Amino acid sequence: MTTNGTEKRPLPPGWIWTTIKEVAEVNYGKGLPKNKRDEEGEIPVYGSNGITGYHSEPLIDGPCLIIGRKGAAGVVHYSPTACWPIDTAYYAHFRNDVFLKYAYYVFKTLELESLDRSTAIPSLSRDDLYIQTFPLAPFSEQERIVAEIEKQFTRLDQAVASLRRLQEQLARYKASLLKAACEGRLLPQDPHDEPARQLLQRILAERRARWQAADPGKKYKEPIEVNSLDLPNLPQGWIWSNMDSLIIDGPQNGLYLPKSKYGEGTPILRIDDYQNGESRSSNQLRKVAASQQEIQKYSLRKYDMVINRVNSPSHLGKCLVIGDKNLPSLFESNMMRMAFAKNVNPHFVEFYLQSADGRMRLISNAKWAVNQASINQGDVRITPVPLPPLAEQKRIVAEVERRLSVVATAEAAVAANLTRSGRLRQAILHQAFNGRLV
Repeated sequence: MTTNGTEKRPLPPGWIWTTIKEVAEVNYGKGLPKNKRDEEGEIPVYGSNGITGYHSEPLIDGPCLIIGRKGAAGVVHYSPTACWPIDTAYYAHFRNDVFLKYAYYVFKTLELESLDRSTAIPSLSRDDLYIQTFPLAPFSEQERIVAEIEKQFTRLDQAVASLRRLQEQLARYKASLLKAACEGRLLPQDPHDEPARQLLQRILAERRARWQAADPGKKYKEPIEVNSLDLPNLPQGWIWSNMDSLIIDGPQNGLYLPKSKYGEGTPILRIDDYQNGESRSSNQLRKVAASQQEIQKYSLRKYDMVINRVNSPSHLGKCLVIGDKNLPSLFESNMMRMAFAKNVNPHFVEFYLQSADGRMRLISNAKWAVNQASINQGDVRITPVPLPPLAEQKRIVAEVERRLSVVATAEAAVAANLTRSGRLRQAILHQAFNGRLV
């Protein structure tokens, strides 16, 4: 579909090219602040992004199209009933020989978002909208085209719904996989493994030795005692520990530098650069002009773990074990870094903190603010952690990674099909207005 009003492809017999100005009257919406609305009403109030609330009285009667004017400029909505478009949107009525649903689907092909000329808030000029070309088919054919579009869209929607259900099933499977892994139900225990109680003694000895080597004159601080009263029972050979007992370096908050320092320099890992189970490579990270002293203090090392300490509630506490792909890099101030004893598999701790129970325990003492929450180093230290024998940790990590790789392949296939469904939706529309759909 063209959008400049000049190039016109051949149309089927009986169709003609016209413009939006010749077939529609486009009007500005009218402001309706939230404190002026009767939210118990049933009349939808439309903004550029769609329905923003309800009111008891309409601005316009009957079906119409709503077109984003400011903000989500060019986004098109179909209102089948009387409604109230506010002043960030246009509304359009069409001539009697234009079937409204037909016009709606034509508009969906026009790529009106590309007409934005603003330098700040995206906006759509009515003059630019009016000159867009419009393929006008005979009215009876418009009805047939709409019927065929909606039939094919219904099938496509059913397929998309199936893909969404599969996404949900994969998410539930991952959650159950991590839960089983961290409760000792994923693999059978081996009675020949060194019990975790003995393993913990070696971990604590390493912790003490590391402390004394770092500062021989400083009195050793024993790890925080684990409170296991409300914790579930663990398999034979496992023991409850906590993060403080397993960490030999940290937790340490990351580097803060002003925006003016970003651009060139050393790669720096930020909270948007990783999610549970995935992360950007070092060469994909933003760079920051850090001093040599800052680089030395805040450089990440392989097998370090970073934990997000400040974020929206849904992302607080996400964690990542640093691998080769993440190096070299520094770490930003809204996360903290720690290193574990050599007899702790960091990926086991990572999977535990990504599980529902582990994350719940990690953020149980979070501080809440508007749209933001935070945890501190003390919250991390007291987080209880189930500790299996070291050999079992390794077996669990290997099995979880194997299964998660299968899940990741399935998730990628689902995502690719969802993307393909969006392209197919546009292909259906373009076929319709080339006269090849019915």
